[in-house]
Amino acid sequence: RIRLLRKKGTGEQFALKIMEKEPLRQLGILQRAYREVSLHSPALLHNNIVRSFGHTEDDRYLYLLLEFAPMGSLRSLALRFSGRRMPERVVQKVLRQGCEGLGGF
Repeated sequence: RIRLLRKKGTGEQFALKIMEKEPLRQLGILQRAYREVSLHSPALLHNNIVRSFGHTEDDRYLYLLLEFAPMGSLRSLALRFSGRRMPERVVQKVLRQGCEGLGGF
């Protein structure tokens, strides 16, 4: 789940991604969550990749503090067009941003 956070004083917005460890462990994908954390290095700066500001964890949860993306994730975009064709202009924009993101490595 994702929570919207606002920094006091500035109103700057952040996304806090909260991942419960036990269900991930039962599905055998907890290591995938840790890999996501490692891929979101705070040193990674690119216009088309959500920036990470760090992470922490406790016994039950893994927390990832991320740049707020007002348009949501690629998954949420796909769900908006569920059962119908995504307009060509949207597909072009998504593919362009994806290619630019990959080219930055």
